[in-house]
Amino acid sequence: MTDFYYPNLAAMIIGGLLLVIRLCIPGYPTRGRRILTWLVCTTIAAAALDYLSKDLLSRTATVPLFWFYLCKIGFYILTNYTVQFFYLYILSVAGDGSYRRMSARANRLIAYILMGALALFIATTPFTRLIFYVKDGVYLHGPLSIVLYLVEALLMVYCIAIMIHARRQLNSQRVIPLIVFLVVVILALGIEILNNGLRLNMFACAVGTMLIFLSLDHPGFYVYRNTGCYNANAFYEYVKDHEGETYCAVLLEPGNADYLSRTLGDEAWDRILSDMAAGLHSVFGKKRVFLIEGMCFAVVTREDPMTDVVDRPFPGGGEDPSSFRYCILPFPQAQKSAGTLREILSDVSRNLPSSAEHVFRITEAEAARLDRRILVLNAVRRALREETLDVYYQPICESNGIRFRSAEALVRMYDEELGGFVSPEEFIPIAEQNGLIVALGEYVFERVCRFYKSAGLDGLGVDYIEINLSTLQCMQPDLAARLRTILERNGIDPSRVNMEITETAQAENQKIILGNMHALIESGVTFSLDDYGSGYSSIDYLATLPVELVKIDKNIVWKAMEDEPSRVILSHTFSMLHALGLKTLAEGVETEAMADYLRSVGCDYFQGFLYAKPLPEADYLAFMQARAGDPAS
Repeated sequence: MTDFYYPNLAAMIIGGLLLVIRLCIPGYPTRGRRILTWLVCTTIAAAALDYLSKDLLSRTATVPLFWFYLCKIGFYILTNYTVQFFYLYILSVAGDGSYRRMSARANRLIAYILMGALALFIATTPFTRLIFYVKDGVYLHGPLSIVLYLVEALLMVYCIAIMIHARRQLNSQRVIPLIVFLVVVILALGIEILNNGLRLNMFACAVGTMLIFLSLDHPGFYVYRNTGCYNANAFYEYVKDHEGETYCAVLLEPGNADYLSRTLGDEAWDRILSDMAAGLHSVFGKKRVFLIEGMCFAVVTREDPMTDVVDRPFPGGGEDPSSFRYCILPFPQAQKSAGTLREILSDVSRNLPSSAEHVFRITEAEAARLDRRILVLNAVRRALREETLDVYYQPICESNGIRFRSAEALVRMYDEELGGFVSPEEFIPIAEQNGLIVALGEYVFERVCRFYKSAGLDGLGVDYIEINLSTLQCMQPDLAARLRTILERNGIDPSRVNMEITETAQAENQKIILGNMHALIESGVTFSLDDYGSGYSSIDYLATLPVELVKIDKNIVWKAMEDEPSRVILSHTFSMLHALGLKTLAEGVETEAMADYLRSVGCDYFQGFLYAKPLPEADYLAFMQARAGDPAS
């Protein structure tokens, strides 16, 4: 036995171990898993046939040459099938939606036709001698043997093209093992072409398959920790494997899940999840139940979702179904959404506790709203990644109507895929709900510091820039340290920055927020209370918050211009704020009449379209430069 055939033995051993593991530890039965099993079996069989053909060739004196040809033909057919099974595996994990429908038809048809054509081409080689033949007991390659290597190489290139096309569906956790498989097999093919006797192809396939199994297809990849319940990965595979079929996924979650997530320790949390999973399994079976995230489970049903799931109590979940919140997600409608299913489910599951309804159905209108949310969410992620968000500046005027000593920084997002500018009132709440607002806020803070320094705004009479601080940012324990780092990096005096917080932020976690505020104030940063009158409007906030300026919400200002009671309230509000030693600013000033009234009640600063709309950096710089040369300003 030549050393060149030891890799085949190693391939058989690795493949055999993978099959044993699959039999002993069954995982979720996905289409990709079935294809991967065929890939392992094909690798073992091809390696065995190659090894056996070598032995048969050495015994042609006693064994008919027919058996050698049979083994060698089988080896070549199965060798090419290994790459084609990998190609089918790529199709099973690469995409969804319209692309997946195309792959289910055209791409698989290509694979099956190619399999048949290659099998016929290889099977006729004893007569054509195009691939291999035996002469005087010596095995020789035919003139077209290189075609088999070229077909394998082209298929692997096509696999790479599919992965690039479906890159939004494939995260790095999936991509890396697939790329490693391709690289290993390509290297093995190259070595075989250069060294005709060395058999590395099947060994490379076995190693690559083992890596895929360990990284992507092992049972733990589809099971939620400590519960024995299939997880979100398994659910997405179920949806892909049943594309086009009619059924419902019922998402259910305890009504007090939000409270439990804040108060339970890990051990108690896992125990509750395990009890719920066991109860659901006892009623609906294991293959129909999935734990998506948090305490949100999904139960798949092909019956009426109300009678089959919602109205059926289960052990570990209480006897009263109304103690749970439910969301009925119909398929295949949900799979036609513009956003990915993973993001839609994540959005729905996060918002279940806030729903006022016991049972929430995803209608066409709601599906369209979810599609839009996912598109906007992806646009925000893309804008942060590519740094395409813009910061506009709305000048703030002193009550004399002449001096512009500050401005408010306002973030703007333009996205071609969404058809142009996206309103901040739309994308900012979505960023807050998905945890992107911290990165968004720091991006704006960095841009403002950079612009203030590069444009020399201090030399143009701009004392400070007002920057909004979101509720989630306020609750970050290291907020002060991160913002100070940005100020130092850009060489900005902290007194040039005024941070705007809202009444809602103060209501969330007073201790953390006050700690951040005092830390920044010690550095020289000032604070203002934004949108006063639109939230809780508690006098206690004014007494405890270390702010220097209160910004009156535009709706309060506008209403005061319409009726006398609102005007009296606003007038006394200004008197109270001034008595507390606070400066005041009115938002939404659009007419001279508004400005005259606000001036009469002692408002210190005006902000609104009467003076200037929000301006991009270049226009704001020109605005301030024009006024810098005006002696009156």
